Amino acid sequence: MGGPDPSQVCLGATRGHQMLWGDFIQVPEGADVTISGADLVDAEGIEVKDAWLAPPLDGALGASEFPPVRSPSWDARVAAAGAEAEEGYNNVVLLIERTGPDEGTAAAMRVAYSADGWDYTVHGSMSVVMRDDCIGEVSGEGTGNEDS
Repeated sequence: MGGPDPSQVCLGATRGHQMLWGDFIQVPEGADVTISGADLVDAEGIEVKDAWLAPPLDGALGASEFPPVRSPSWDARVAAAGAEAEEGYNNVVLLIERTGPDEGTAAAMRVAYSADGWDYTVHGSMSVVMRDDCIGEVSGEGTGNEDS
């Protein structure tokens, strides 16, 4: 899930603001993978409101406003819980809301799934922070204005 190196994304969001945040999972050839859920690791001041699995038709990862601009990938999304992931890359997209008064943070995205009768959990390598202003952020992959 995600890339090999840790990174951080800052999402410019006031308290109560909802945004989409995505990461990908890669399913090996021939694997039968069913997602049982997706959430955040060590979340403080951020709540997950919904989670979807979407095909990477747009090469979409990162973050965007909710609701996003319609796209084939967004239109093809399904609820993450119970979704069967396809071989190759799949986008896991969370609808997150900043609930903290100063900022919200999470260490990573976590996806639980089953494959071949076994249950697994995988963590991404990207952390997220939601705050009023992300101008001047230097520690991450972006400023929260990426497309999802």
